[in-house]
Parts: sequence; C-alpha cells; structure tokens
Amino acid sequence: MFTTAEQRAIDQLSTESGRLAVVAADQRTKLVEALQAAGLESRMDFMRAYKLDLVSALAPAAPAMLLDPEIALPHVTDAGALPAHTGLLVSLERSGSRRTPDGLRSAELLPGVGADGVRRLGGTGAKLLLRLRADREDADGDNAAVLREAVADCAAHHLLLVVEVLVYRLDDEDEAGYEAARGYLIREAALLAEYGPRVLATPAGGGFDVAAWLVPGALCLLALLGVGAVALRWRGGRGPGEPEPGETGRELDPDDARRLDADLAAFDR
Repeated sequence: MFTTAEQRAIDQLSTESGRLAVVAADQRTKLVEALQAAGLESRMDFMRAYKLDLVSALAPAAPAMLLDPEIALPHVTDAGALPAHTGLLVSLERSGSRRTPDGLRSAELLPGVGADGVRRLGGTGAKLLLRLRADREDADGDNAAVLREAVADCAAHHLLLVVEVLVYRLDDEDEAGYEAARGYLIREAALLAEYGPRVLATPAGGGFDVAAWLVPGALCLLALLGVGAVALRWRGGRGPGEPEPGETGRELDPDDARRLDADLAAFDR
C-alpha cells in the first residue's frame, strides 16, 4: 500500500498509460571514462555543460530523468532544462563502489544529500544503487546497512525510494561460472534487498544483470543514456548557428528521437 506522497511520485514518474519509465543519466565515473575515450575533456564545467546538453535533448520526451547531485544537479534544473512535466529521481550513492578486503563492492551514501537533500533539489524520489553478491553477503553486511539507512531516511521524509540492484562477477571468478550463477544471484539479490512488509522485490527476468525496485513497489528502470552517440556528435563539431554545449533547446537527432519514442512506446504496451 502506497502512501499519498509515494503514489503521487509514482504518477509523476510514469507514462500516460501508467508505466514507469526513467531515463538514467546519473553516470559520473563512467561519464569521465566515456568522454576521455571519445577524446573529450572531463573537467567539471565541461561535464556539467555536457549533462545540460543531454537533459535538454532527452527530458522533454521522457516521463522522468535520473540525475546525480554531484555534476548534474542543481545545475540543469537551475538552467531550466528539466520540463515541469518530467519527474526527477536523484541518486543517493557515491559513484562507483568501495572494494572490501574480501573482494565485494560496498555502496556509500553521498554526504549531505539524503532524503532532505533530494527534496531540496526538487526531486520526485530518490534512487539507491547497490552492487550485491548474495552468495557472499547477507542482511548483516555493509550494503544491507546502507539500504536500511536509506529506507528509514526516505520513509521519515515521505519520499519514494527506488532501489537498483546490480550483480557482478568477482575478480577471481571465471566468466562461465558467473554466467551459470547469474540467474540465482539476481533472485537472491532480490531477497537480500527486501526490507519490511511494505517493500516488494521482484526478481528480474531475462539475461540482464540489473534489476530495480520501488520501495515499496516494482519499477522498470529504463536506461537510455547514449553517452557514446552524444559524445561522437560533440566531437564531430557543430554546424553554423548550432548552440554551444549546455545551451537549452537543442533538439535530438531524428534517428535518436525515433529510437527514444520506440523505447518509451514499448512501456505503454
């Protein structure tokens, strides 16, 4: 059973047919890697301009955007790039993960953000990414403690929380062994991420390493961030009169727009 605030947030993150769809654009360390691989700069001002350009192109067509409070926010919202009709999820965790002595990956909450920070940034809801290996950790582990803290914090502020769970291959694990265990790991991660009677965790289907849950409720997190394609267009230069990086109002390439429309339409079926 959702609270009034949670249900309102779900409505704001959904398509007209009631399907949840979120464009994930909260990459930070991966963004640095992608920009550098494309021969582009990774200074903070450049990355902020890049995210502003990206949000300006995608947000008008998206039910919701997932953004980070380290590079994107509040920059893109203060610049007016996020339309009023587009919902906003805000990341709670640091980019990447902390490696533990036993080879696991532990999430860390960003200092000074939390549920109150998400509200200050104008967020519709919060998102927490956990990298889990349920065969090596349990409800007493570091990730479980982070999850409990985030759940309690968001509940106290009547804020919707999306929990995104990623399974991964250990450094000393061969690819064949990981592939054979992946389905089990996803199912067990769902159980490990389940806290309290109001949390619904549903195992992911298919051959994906990532699953996402609403707290409470199920969410399909749509990751549509085309970093490579956008970076190549940036590196390729601009025609006469084309706006500089970060200027709002830039339209999506027609082929990318059709692909985005098709992806969003799939959520309406």
